Amino acid sequence: MSEQNPNPDSGWQTYEVAAIVLCAGLALWGLMSGASSARARAMHAERASDRQKAREAADAKAETALTTFAALDSKKTRFRVPIDLAMEQAAIKMGEDAGAFRESLNQGAPDPLVEQGKTLFQTKICFTCHQVDPNTPAPAGLALKAPAFIGDFWGKEREVQLDADPATPIFEPSGEFETVVMDEAYVMESIEKPMLRITKGAIPGMAPLPTTEEERKALAAYIKSLSE
Repeated sequence: MSEQNPNPDSGWQTYEVAAIVLCAGLALWGLMSGASSARARAMHAERASDRQKAREAADAKAETALTTFAALDSKKTRFRVPIDLAMEQAAIKMGEDAGAFRESLNQGAPDPLVEQGKTLFQTKICFTCHQVDPNTPAPAGLALKAPAFIGDFWGKEREVQLDADPATPIFEPSGEFETVVMDEAYVMESIEKPMLRITKGAIPGMAPLPTTEEERKALAAYIKSLSE
């Protein structure tokens, strides 16, 4: 005879216990997952709030910088002005004093005529006789006692000796002297007719330079720029 199970319901009880344990585990996992998601949402919301506050603070700071006066360094050498006031002043300058405003913007830019004269001073070998740098003597300047363009000389008077016969290419001392002013007219004349009047004490030796009137003006502008 086969042995009968004294308690046929025990197997079902085991399954029921297992099911209950599984359900409890799933419920606990669900609770933990929900709590974790809630924490994540809370952290995200907190970070978003912090970013919003930081953005608002930056906007407020920018607004203050654009609308207020302030010193930008401890020595108070640089200042900030409201942008609307700065733009207003710029508009006023552009409208009422456009020429002066453009001149102020271009201040310090090299004068094209002076730059042209500087180039001609080299290409026409003027530097050979006329010194322009206190530290660099002209190669033939000392021997010919040629005038140097150093210091405060523009607009100043100087004594010159006249040529006895301007029609000849060679300087003939006339024994007569006169006073001239170092200006554009005198410089341009000296370039075109170097033997007409010789600076007192200088040795005649400069040949007429093949130059145009524009080039002579440029050379005069450069020489003027050298005067202090």
